[in-house]
Amino acid sequence: MQLTKEISLKYTENRIQLLYNNSDWRTIAPTFDNIRKQVLKITGLSRRDADIKTVEIIKEWNKETNELRLNNRKVWSANELISSDIPALSYKIDGLVIDGGNTEASITNFHGEGGSGKSTLVLYMSICASAGVPFLNKFDTKKSRVLLIDRENGERRLKYRLNRILRGMDMSANEIDLYAVSLPDIILDKPNDEQKINLRDLLSKYKPDIVVIDSIVRFMEGEENSNSDVREIYNTIQEMNIIHSCSWILIHHANKMGGYRGASEFLNQCDNGFLIEMVDKHLLKFRLVHKKVRDDRLDTIEFQFVNTEDERLMINISGDETSENSNLCINCSNDIYKYLRENKILRFKAYDIRKIFLSTVREKDLKLLTEYEKNAREKHSKYSNNIIFDSINRLTDRGLFEKDTKKGYYKLNEEVL
Repeated sequence: MQLTKEISLKYTENRIQLLYNNSDWRTIAPTFDNIRKQVLKITGLSRRDADIKTVEIIKEWNKETNELRLNNRKVWSANELISSDIPALSYKIDGLVIDGGNTEASITNFHGEGGSGKSTLVLYMSICASAGVPFLNKFDTKKSRVLLIDRENGERRLKYRLNRILRGMDMSANEIDLYAVSLPDIILDKPNDEQKINLRDLLSKYKPDIVVIDSIVRFMEGEENSNSDVREIYNTIQEMNIIHSCSWILIHHANKMGGYRGASEFLNQCDNGFLIEMVDKHLLKFRLVHKKVRDDRLDTIEFQFVNTEDERLMINISGDETSENSNLCINCSNDIYKYLRENKILRFKAYDIRKIFLSTVREKDLKLLTEYEKNAREKHSKYSNNIIFDSINRLTDRGLFEKDTKKGYYKLNEEVL
């Protein structure tokens, strides 16, 4: 193709020379936009047609340079590899989501049956990562921009869940770096040029550190039982990684036996694979099981969704309760009850308790406290969100608290006073 030759003369020579010097060409490849500018200049095509032509050129270059790379890969001695400056394996979310690199996309698969809470859990995980706060108060996160590409829930349900989770975390939307798009014209297994451009444009514009796909089968035109069709999904992701390197989270469905549904390539191609399964439907308890492991295996984790009266959704670890946690809950329950009795606070919201007893409170919330409340915090602020809510539930179960007729409020049981 003459067009490709003209542009290749401008860019390829130095790239191939660096390749022979054992450098990875992707680190110095021209950006998509720079190539497109050259296409527009040479051809006079429209922007959309130039996009399509640029995709064709990149495909041709990829084939050419990948063939060269196969013949010119460095063979490392063990000592050279250990002492090299190759970056160490790192995580966006400890133990769960690997940090994507320049040469390979990081892919994590979460699968579960319908109603297993997989979309809600991954949304909560995305919020934690976008705020840089620990996931489930257990897994550290690297503050990341998250792009959620959705064909499963729709905008209304996304808004509803996002609002309730943020309220449960005592956070506002402007404190997180998260973007969402619902029902986009994107296909991953057999995309046409325009669908590839749509995905490329999303990555180029928002530059996410983590991309969430919910759910992966909604972005397929092929058969989910076909390994070759599923393999094309991962080929597309790797191709997109050339344009913008990031980590990918793919949500998928499980079969009735608890395994992933469809072809084995769904798990074969990913770095980590997790099954989300229901433990107790009525108590909203679930289990996270590490199914595919390339590095370090995580222990099975049980967690629980807690819906509060004031429209908050809390997600707490419930499977690793220890005697220490149990003692903390008892101490916290006693401290809360004593505080309310001593200060004759007969009617209150959960927030009124948390602002005194929560170990970490946002700076802007601290400014709203009275001097008395600040003094009370100095004495009592030593408990986590999970412990505080467990304590409130414990006091309610014991009959010391009653839920008020006004939603979101509690009151001390007058018969106990």
